[in-house]
Amino acid sequence: MTFGEKLSSLRKQANLTQSDLADKLNVSRQAITKWENGTGLPDLDNIKKLSSIFNTSIDELLDYKVEEIKLELDTSKETIDKANSKHSKVNQFVLERFKNAEAIEMLSREKKLTFWQNIFDIFCTPAPGTIEIADLIGTGLVYSFLVKENNNNYLVLINRTTMITKKLENDFEKNIVVDGYKYSKFRNNKIR
Repeated sequence: MTFGEKLSSLRKQANLTQSDLADKLNVSRQAITKWENGTGLPDLDNIKKLSSIFNTSIDELLDYKVEEIKLELDTSKETIDKANSKHSKVNQFVLERFKNAEAIEMLSREKKLTFWQNIFDIFCTPAPGTIEIADLIGTGLVYSFLVKENNNNYLVLINRTTMITKKLENDFEKNIVVDGYKYSKFRNNKIR
C-alpha cells in the first residue's frame, strides 16, 4: 500500500474530509489531494502531525517495514566465565565450545535502523552513528559467529558474561536480520 492509499484509508476511517484534514494540518486541501494521489509528500513536521492525528506510528503510517527474517527455531543461553570474554580468548572459547563444528565464521553486527531512525540519526543527532554508538554502550560489545555443526546453522552471540545460541533454519549468503540486528559475512572471517 502506498503512502497516499494509507493516508486516504486512515482519513476515511476517521470520518474526515480532505478539507477537515487540511484544516487540522494548516495546509491546503490541494496538498492533501496531492499526497493521496502520490504526486507529493508531506514534510517531516506534517508526517509527525498525521501520525498523531491518526494515533499511529510514523513507520506504520509510511508502511515502512524492516525486513526481518525469522529464522530462529530455538534459543539457548549460557553464562560464561568472564575470563573467556576477553577479545583474545573469544575465538578460542568458540572453538572449544563447538568442537564438532564443520565451519565457524565471525560476523559483523550492526543495529538495523528503520527509515525514520536513519533520518533522525543523520539530521537530529550530533553525528551520524550516534544511535548505533548508544546501542553499543547499552548492549556492550557482542561477538557474533555463524557456526555450522551437524548439518545445523547457529547464530552465536557472546558478550561479557553470556553466550546465546540461536538455531537457524538455513545458511545465508551475505547477511541476515535477527531481532533488530543485521549480521553480515565478510572476507577472511573463518576461524575454522
